[in-house]
Amino acid sequence: MAMRRSDVMFCLACVAMCGCGSQRTDQWTEARPKVYPASGIVQYNGEPLEGASVVLRSESEPRAAYGVSDASGEFKLTTFEQDDGAVAGMHQVRITKIETKEAPAPVDPEANVIPAEEVSLLPARYGDFTKSGLTAEVIPDGANRFEFMLQK
Repeated sequence: MAMRRSDVMFCLACVAMCGCGSQRTDQWTEARPKVYPASGIVQYNGEPLEGASVVLRSESEPRAAYGVSDASGEFKLTTFEQDDGAVAGMHQVRITKIETKEAPAPVDPEANVIPAEEVSLLPARYGDFTKSGLTAEVIPDGANRFEFMLQK
C-alpha cells in the first residue's frame, strides 16, 4: 500500500521532533543538581512500615526526593530518575501513610455518590515537614542510609 505525501511528511516531522527533544533533554539533564544514592528504613512502633511515603525536602535546593517503603520498611530515594538519590545537604523529612476507605454504595441510585475517605495511619505531625522533628543530611561521599523510628 502506498503512503500519501501527507503521511510521509507527518512521519518526518515526528522524527525531527524526537531529535530536537533529545537535545533539550540533554541540556536539562546537564543543568540539574547532582544527586547521591540515599536509602533507609522506616518503622512504626518498632515494626517495619510498608507503604509509607518518605519525602526529603532540601533546605538549600528547590528539590525534594521521595520513596515508598516495602514490606520490610526499606526505601530508596528518587529525585530525577528511579532510585537516583537526593541532593547533598540538610533535608526536612515528612512521612505519611494513607489508607483509602471506600464509601458504601448509596441505597438510592439517584443519590449523590459519597467520595472515598482518606485516613492517615500515622500521627499527623509526621506528615508535616516543620512538625515531624525528622531531618536527614545527604553527604556526597557518605553512606546516606537513614533510619526513621516513628512512635505513636
